[in-house]
Amino acid sequence: MRLLAVMFIALVATMPAHAAAMRCDMSKKFACTAGGCRDNAITGWNVVDFKTNRFSRCDRKGCDHYPMTVKRSGLFLNIEIPGRAMFAKMSVDGSKYLEVVSLGTSVLVSYGSCK
Repeated sequence: MRLLAVMFIALVATMPAHAAAMRCDMSKKFACTAGGCRDNAITGWNVVDFKTNRFSRCDRKGCDHYPMTVKRSGLFLNIEIPGRAMFAKMSVDGSKYLEVVSLGTSVLVSYGSCK
């Protein structure tokens, strides 16, 4: 029982949900259509704020802010932005990040990490 309590405390201590907002930078981005996927230019970054439940998509012109919901699933956090045809998945330590955005009948898929 004591080992279980120690493991739980260690896991909770590594969760970014208790940290300030995290900036997520993309390292790879693809634009996909029915014909396949191609590399796409990386033009921005995201800020995930767990305290305010706000997701921000940013570029050099500024940021657009959206309310988000976060659900934990094992070692990952599922981030949903309601009504925006978009979701993200982040490892609890922020080292892995995936974002999927639907634009019309195209899909943008980005990979990166958060700090």
